[in-house]
Amino acid sequence: MEIGVAYGYHAEFMLTVLPHVSYTGVDPYAANYDPNDIFSKDVQRLMADPSEQNTMDRLHRVVEYKLEKFNTRAKLIRKKSEEGARLVANNSVELIYIDGDHTYDGVMKDLNAWWDKVNHKTGVICGDDIGWDGVKKACDDFFKNKNLSFQIEENLLP
Repeated sequence: MEIGVAYGYHAEFMLTVLPHVSYTGVDPYAANYDPNDIFSKDVQRLMADPSEQNTMDRLHRVVEYKLEKFNTRAKLIRKKSEEGARLVANNSVELIYIDGDHTYDGVMKDLNAWWDKVNHKTGVICGDDIGWDGVKKACDDFFKNKNLSFQIEENLLP
C-alpha cells in the first residue's frame, strides 16, 4: 500500500522486482494541497499546461497506463488518503508506505487513517522525508500519543 503515488516510480519498481506482491496506491492527484511542496508545480512545468489541476489529471492517466502492464497486481485509488483508508479492512495490510501530504496535519491524518489497517503483528508503516519539519513532528507526536517509539533507518542502500 502506498499513500501518495505521484509519478508511479515506486509502484513500478516494487511490482517489477517483487513479482509475487500486489500493490495498491492511493493518491487524489489534486493540485495545490501544500503551498510549500513544489510537486504540482513541477508536474505543471513538465507538461507545459497553464492549469495545475489539468496536469494532475493527465499525470493520473499516465500512472494508470504505466500500471496496466501489471494487470490485477496493481490498483490505483484516486481518493484522498482518509477516503481510501475507509475502503481497506483493518489489520489487512503488511506494508504501508506513507509519502503523501508532507504537512504536519497531512502526516497526522495519514497515520491516523492507516494505523488500524496495518497488521500489527507482522506489518510495517514506513515513509520518507523524515527531515521535513512537519513529517518529523507528526511522527514524534503520533507515536508518543500511542506510547510507542519509531525507528529511523538511513542509508539503507550500499
